[in-house]
Amino acid sequence: MDGQSSYLCNLPLFHVGGIATAVRCAVAGAALVLHGRFDAAATAEALGSGVTHASLVATTLQRLLEVRDRFPRPCARCSSEAVQLRPRCSHGRARRACPCCTPMG
Repeated sequence: MDGQSSYLCNLPLFHVGGIATAVRCAVAGAALVLHGRFDAAATAEALGSGVTHASLVATTLQRLLEVRDRFPRPCARCSSEAVQLRPRCSHGRARRACPCCTPMG
């Protein structure tokens, strides 16, 4: 992540994940795109229109892929921290939608 990046944060800033995303962006000089909560359609729109980074757990990733199953290249770098915990999650489906989608960890 660098000054050319934009990071979608769909957590409130009073949540530790929201704060961490804001700090990461500040350190890297990246733009922070704030959504007050997760909304699959709004997330799909943001990722399809130039947002370069987003963090999603397996459930939100699955909901996103139900709304939109393909993203333009270069696409957002989606990461799912729950992939290791839920081996039957939608990671394979995410890989097909977004070639640079990788699990965290």
